[in-house]
Amino acid sequence: MKGLKLFALIVIFLVLISVGWAYQGGLSANRTIFEQDYYEQMLAETNLSTSIHEHLQETILEEMSEEMPDHMAAVVTRVLLMVFTEEWFEEQTIIITDDFVRYVTGEQQSIKAVIDLREEKEELSAKLEMALTVIPEQLLRMLGFDPAELYLLAESLVEQMPLPDRLPVEQLLMEQEAGRDLLNLLSLTRQFCSVYRYLTAAAFILGLLLLYFITGPFDALKWFGAAAMLSGASFYLALQGWNVILPGMLELGLISSDLLETAAFYNIFEYSVPLIAIVPFYYALFGLAVLAVGIVFGKLLPR
Repeated sequence: MKGLKLFALIVIFLVLISVGWAYQGGLSANRTIFEQDYYEQMLAETNLSTSIHEHLQETILEEMSEEMPDHMAAVVTRVLLMVFTEEWFEEQTIIITDDFVRYVTGEQQSIKAVIDLREEKEELSAKLEMALTVIPEQLLRMLGFDPAELYLLAESLVEQMPLPDRLPVEQLLMEQEAGRDLLNLLSLTRQFCSVYRYLTAAAFILGLLLLYFITGPFDALKWFGAAAMLSGASFYLALQGWNVILPGMLELGLISSDLLETAAFYNIFEYSVPLIAIVPFYYALFGLAVLAVGIVFGKLLPR
């Protein structure tokens, strides 16, 4: 009987540690990816916008070079990045992530963000017309354009670009496999957010009640407090472990991103770790307090 009782206590103890991880994960998400101010502050502290901008420069130049002579491709790429600056990407990122957060947390029922490109298209056409003056006239004539009417070439180039006046973010994501995966992830996260607090609370209450019936009130507090303390400590150690091994994994290519450089990816993680680390610290402190209450009252009060 004692062996069965000990086995039950160990199982409950391990379950409470696991539930504690889930609870801390939710609290960590609330302090980071589910917090609207997190993205604005993160962009200010890291070089994410620069990394995205540099990646787009390489991608755009490569795609443009397939459609037109290299000299013209370089001019068009440079103008595009003059219009769609790092600051512009930061603004759009904040708008989109704010919309994602509202959707995931249940504040709105769908993704509503729309990128308005009308002003950028007008600016792009005007700057292209000015930039195209550096293209040799002979090349322009070979392409069928009159060097005296560069505005026609500029308008033609803008029309060929996949730049609608207004671009719904959800529609943009649906057109790409990675985007569809992101939408599915956001949907699953939304479902998780709607129930995780209730599930973790129910698991804590059930675990505490089972401990109470098996060991009594004070020993139940000891077991519960020890589980919370160990859960917080192990979560913190795992977080620090990732902080140590992540650079090596990025260098080896075990974790990669088509959009971010490894340095930018690590900078985001490095920025987020201190925000998350406070969660297991307080959770372990809470466990220690519960454990101390169980020990003190177990000695002072009759069983």
